[in-house]
Amino acid sequence: MKKVSNQTEHRIALVLFPFKVYVAMAFPFLILCQLLHGLVRSQFYGDPDGAQIAVFIGNAISVIVLLPGALLQAMICRRGSAIRTRAFLAAGILMPLLYVLGLTLRR
Repeated sequence: MKKVSNQTEHRIALVLFPFKVYVAMAFPFLILCQLLHGLVRSQFYGDPDGAQIAVFIGNAISVIVLLPGALLQAMICRRGSAIRTRAFLAAGILMPLLYVLGLTLRR
């Protein structure tokens, strides 16, 4: 396919940026919150399961958006941007699996 201008590449990257940030930050933030919740459990009455569900739903939305974004970048943008988006897509798929595996091994 014909390559597009830099401005179009930047626009596609700008649209995908929040989803990449979410994939990179959601699970470390969830783990940090759970560690803090375990340290000060007597001060809180809630259960962190609601946060897990929210993180998993947000991660699923991010993966759903990053998949066509990576395909679009692979077709019309430079190679480097598509490879980076695929790396975030792989992280978005692997981190929930590793998180659930860690929970089952801990119990």
